[in-house]
Formats: sequence, structure tokens, C-alpha cells
Amino acid sequence: MKQLPIFLLFSLFATTLCYSQHNISSEDEISWYSKKLKKHNITKVKEYSYKLRRNGKVKDSTLISKQEYDTLNKRIFGMKYLYMIQSHGPSYLKFYNYEEIYNQTGKLIKRKERPINPENKKTSRHFIESNYYSQEDLYEYDKNGNCIKETANNIYNSHEINKKTKDTLSSYITTTPTIIELAYENNKLITQYITKDCATIIFTNNYFEKKEVDKNKSCHDYDPKYLNIEYIYNEKDLIEKSISYTKNGTVDTKKYFYYDNKLRIVKEIDSTGSYTIKPYIKSITTYEYNKHDSTMTKINVANKFSSESSIIEIRDIRNRITKYCNTSEGHKYCISHIYENNRLKTDIFEDGDSKSFTHYSYNKQGLLYEKKTIYNKKTTQLTRYYYE
Repeated sequence: MKQLPIFLLFSLFATTLCYSQHNISSEDEISWYSKKLKKHNITKVKEYSYKLRRNGKVKDSTLISKQEYDTLNKRIFGMKYLYMIQSHGPSYLKFYNYEEIYNQTGKLIKRKERPINPENKKTSRHFIESNYYSQEDLYEYDKNGNCIKETANNIYNSHEINKKTKDTLSSYITTTPTIIELAYENNKLITQYITKDCATIIFTNNYFEKKEVDKNKSCHDYDPKYLNIEYIYNEKDLIEKSISYTKNGTVDTKKYFYYDNKLRIVKEIDSTGSYTIKPYIKSITTYEYNKHDSTMTKINVANKFSSESSIIEIRDIRNRITKYCNTSEGHKYCISHIYENNRLKTDIFEDGDSKSFTHYSYNKQGLLYEKKTIYNKKTTQLTRYYYE
């Protein structure tokens, strides 16, 4: 059985970006602190993965994620995981701690992530050397709630630790900010600018009685502020064209949008190559609607020279994906989502002759309790959720 694609195997409660984030008060089902949790005064969620015996019975369980909401400080924190798939070895879970802080209107203003067990560790007789990357992102908004600035701080951490006492003897921390600035006109996104700022390097030496701290700047990878994307709208205030640029100011890609007389999007044409080669059509996406507007089908056909996949995506009247098919280099897989009483009931994953079913069960409060994957009539994965 082939593994599910990575984007479906992230932790249940997804993180968000500046321009597509969820408020804490959002009704979106993937937001862990939804109105259902608020209604029942739930502030903690734990997710357990269960190991199964050959006969399908539960053997033991492992905590794979936990989230807690600090209502006083508008803070969500805990542990999440990524499902890592590698071609040269078995798949595995990679765990990391995270913290998200929100403002009074429910907008994300800070997010921090760092691995729990860094993979790149070196151990000698007396010392442990730990090297890993962490992330700290900051968000700013205008009075209308539009995100106007995102500062993504990529942080390289290198620590030398005394093996016996666990004291940190020295640390080398490099913070490299990438700044995204967004401008609006009548609440419409007009431009996106990017700056790759100079890195800040802090070296701390604790070997001697007096701690030594050395702070420097490195501008080796500095990129000054440049126009990354601009958006052009028609007289109906619908986006008509988006143009992306390289840091050198040359056109990289262009995307065109077309609408019908009901102002529904019906086609997108994505062209590329303006920067390196003669422009060509990268992909064409068409949108089809049934006569009741209860379903929308999105068909993306990629150019044979493009690295993009060809995609068919079907959504229902609530804009939920009901079927997704991806074809790349002759390989095709599909995922179907079945809903019942406005809840996700079953996922069906098809890859050639392989088919698996993931069933979702809910408790009396309407909260997700169990996720069970079945392949060849056997339970292969079992996950349960607990609330406090």
C-alpha cells in the first residue's frame, strides 16, 4: 500500500499563513479551538496513535500531539508532528513544539516552532553538540484586519552542552529574517514586497567565569526590498491578472483570470518563462458548475514541460473538497471526502489498484473522537482524540 501524500498526513490542527490564516473564533473545522470547543469550555486536546496487533486489536498507544489554549493570554501551545516519507527508508513522525499568540480580535501575531529531538546531534566523551533550525514568525495588521507585514525568522541554533551537568557551554545562534509587506487598496490586495534582511549572529561563551557575548551582522545573503507580486483588478473588483517578479525586477510569471456573467471564475491561465526563457503556458485551469451551483469542478491541465501536476478538484456548495485527483509523470491518485450531517465521515484514497478507507467517529458533543484507516479489510492506523 502506498503512503498518503504528506499534505494529508500533517497533524489534524493545521497552522496558518499571514494571508490565509484562521481566527480563533473561526467556524472552520480544521481550527482546533473552534466554536464547538469554546461552547464546551474545552482548553486541551490530546491525540494518540495506537499500535495494532496482527489481528487488528489495540496493543498500546503513543501521544503524538497535544494542544492547550491559554484563554487569559490568547495563546495556543503544545506539540505537533509531521509525517516524514523517505524513499530510502521507512516513514516516521517528526515532532516539534509550537506556540501561537493571538490578539484580541483573534488574529495570529506570533508563531514559534522548534524540533523536540533535533536529528543532527554529535556526542563525544564529555560534550553533546546539538544543531537544529527553529522558526519565529511575526504578523502585523491594518485597522481592517488585513495582514500587512509578515516577518519570518529562520533561526540556526548550535549548542555545545556538558554531557554530565547538561549546562550549555557555548551557543551560536543565527537569525535570518525574510520580510513580506502587503499593500491594499479598498481592502483589495495590490502588491507584495519581499526583503531578505541581514542575519544577526549571537555567540555566547560560558566556558569562563564571566560569560562572553558577541553580536554581529552578516549581509552575505541580503536582498533589498523588491516587488514580488502585483495584482490587477477589473471594473467589478475581481482579480484580472497577477504578475510575479524576480529580485532583479524582471517578470517571472503571469496569471490571467476569467469570469462568466454570474461573476464566477471560469478559467485561469498561468504563463511562465519570462525570466529565463521565452514565455510559455505553464497550465490552464478551468472551473465548471452544475445547474444548481451545488458543485464546482476545478480542472488544472499542466503543460508537459511543466513540473506542476494536473489536478481535478470537486467542491460542494459549502466549498468543501469532495474529490481530489492528482496526475504527475503518468502516476495518478485520488482522494474522496464523504460528509454526513455536515461532518467529515469517510476519506477514500485510491492509487491504481490500491484503495484504503479512513473513517471518522465523533463523540456526543460532536467532536472528533476516532480516526481509523482500513486497507484490505484490516485496520492499519488508529488515532483517538481526548478533550479536557
